[in-house]
Amino acid sequence: MRRRHSNFWIGLYAQAWLDDMDVATLWLESGLQLSGNKQPYLQQGLDAAFHLQSLF
Repeated sequence: MRRRHSNFWIGLYAQAWLDDMDVATLWLESGLQLSGNKQPYLQQGLDAAFHLQSLF
């Protein structure tokens, strides 16, 4: 499996992702009430954000 982004790229954009995650999480959780089949993808993204936050 080929990785989509290098560690360097992730490091450059991690802070911007974390800044936007607060707003996006609230918006996504309200939208997922309509389509719950996307819940695993949201959880995967939240787990990734949690790991990024632990680095900063």
